[in-house]
Amino acid sequence: MNKPIIFFLFFFNTLIISALKAQTFENIYDARSESLGRTMSVGGEKATLFGNPAAIATSHKKMMTLGGQSRFLLTDVQMIHTGVAFAQKEQQFGLSAQYFGNQYLKKWTIGAQYGRKLLEKLDAGIRIRGGQLDLDIYGKRFYFDADLGLQTKLNSQLSFAALLQNLMRFRADEQEQAGTTLRLGIAYLPSKKVKMQAEILQDFKQGLGFQAGVEYLPTSSLAFRIGTRTNPVTPSFGIGYVINNKFSIDSFATYNLDLGMSTGVNLGIFF
Repeated sequence: MNKPIIFFLFFFNTLIISALKAQTFENIYDARSESLGRTMSVGGEKATLFGNPAAIATSHKKMMTLGGQSRFLLTDVQMIHTGVAFAQKEQQFGLSAQYFGNQYLKKWTIGAQYGRKLLEKLDAGIRIRGGQLDLDIYGKRFYFDADLGLQTKLNSQLSFAALLQNLMRFRADEQEQAGTTLRLGIAYLPSKKVKMQAEILQDFKQGLGFQAGVEYLPTSSLAFRIGTRTNPVTPSFGIGYVINNKFSIDSFATYNLDLGMSTGVNLGIFF
């Protein structure tokens, strides 16, 4: 094997391992959030496990979900997540579990969340999560972290939210530590068929970012989504379909300008 090919393989392998290591700090995103540019601070009508814990469901109050993702179209880089959530009166509870990794890195996470209405138009929530990191060269490490969220719905068309993530700033190894992230989001519904979401994201380690998405519902069962985010620039799109108002299928595809495409799907059951 000649030197240019060896150099390319070494460079590509180092790039992928670095990218995977960086993603140990990432939060879990479901297919809908991924397709909408990873906007997640403003919740909707359905119960959610991977968005803002303050987003109390107004309909579809109980749900189960199972999702899977393939990062950068690499068959050995997988993410699997599952969980249950249910809302009761003015409160919402949820439990979740996630696996992410490949032969070099493995991450297991379990989480619990609780949200409740504080005032007529103000909800608050907390998510606690912990698990184990298994890094090929650093060994196993246990971690613990937490998120705090607020959400206010001014009227039927306009909502604002704030989400503070990675409060404990867990470490992947002796050199790298997660950065606390602040998300400020807005959701606007100009009509029953269109929803627009946008967020300003301040990662106190990586800097300022922006992400946004638009969801279009030609029917009550079908949704088309498109979005984008910065740091790095990553366009995204997705499709969602609801069957008999009880089952949902959501899919997405994103394209990282440095590493390529990622895809995923979520299945949901609502009660």
